[in-house]
Parts: sequence; C-alpha cells; structure tokens
Amino acid sequence: MNDRLLPNQYKLIAFVIFIISILAFILKIPLADLVQLEQARMSWIIKDIVLISLLIITFSKDKNETQKIQNLRVQELRGAVIFGGFILLIHSIQEILFWDGRYQIEDGFELMIAILLYYIIVFNVKKYK
Repeated sequence: MNDRLLPNQYKLIAFVIFIISILAFILKIPLADLVQLEQARMSWIIKDIVLISLLIITFSKDKNETQKIQNLRVQELRGAVIFGGFILLIHSIQEILFWDGRYQIEDGFELMIAILLYYIIVFNVKKYK
C-alpha cells in the first residue's frame, strides 16, 4: 500500500489549500466576482476543492511511513467507512421517524467530507498517541 500513496509533500500543499478554501467558504469571500461566476457555482467549486484537498491529505504518505502506521491507516479507513454507514443509517431512521411528506436524501458530498474528516482526525490522534 505504501507505494500507492502520494508523496509526503502533497499533504502540506493540500492542507494549505484546505484551510484557504474553508476560510473562503465560511467568510463568503467574493471570489465569484473575481472570476466572473455566480456565487452558487463558485461555492460548489470551493466545496470540490475542499473534497479534493481532503482526499490528498488522506492518501499522502507520512514522513516516517512504517508498517505500524500502514496497519493503523488501513484500520482507520475501515473505521471511517463504518462511520459513514452509521451516518447513512441514522439519517434513514431520522427520515422514517420525522417524515414530512418529502424525502431529503443525504448529499454524497457531505457524507464524503464526514468520512474523510473522521479518518484524518482519528488517524492522527491514534498515530500520535
């Protein structure tokens, strides 16, 4: 698995891009005016940049990638997928119990962000524990 991961340098670049895009999304910086796009389209582009940066952070090597870290990476990826399934299950139960006449399906973007953030946080906490 180690040979299929991105180089460690990509993690720092992706982290910087993640922070900048989150700040742009939260602060509603008028980037749409700069590139002549409507605000809704620009927010989707920023969301895509956040997702791509989280994917790069997730699949980048650590500086000292050992067998122990590789095993922890696989274990936490499994845990993140289970976490995502749990979110879908809870959302489905919530839709059944509080149905208001229309279905509101969970956005795949939100689910993917939740899974990746869960993985990154839990992996790094356990790695430095």
